[in-house]
Amino acid sequence: MNAILRFFNRSLGLTRIAIESGVGLLILSSLYVVFTYLDAFERLTTFLNYHESYQ
Repeated sequence: MNAILRFFNRSLGLTRIAIESGVGLLILSSLYVVFTYLDAFERLTTFLNYHESYQ
């Protein structure tokens, strides 16, 4: 009985670690996407502003 509980606790801890690292990866990837999108948007607006002022 004790060994079963110990095994259950260990598997729960591993599952929790996997879930937390997965959530961290998800947050990091979404932040990366947001920042790259903002950077591209900023470049596009500066390019359009430059293009309009050039004409």
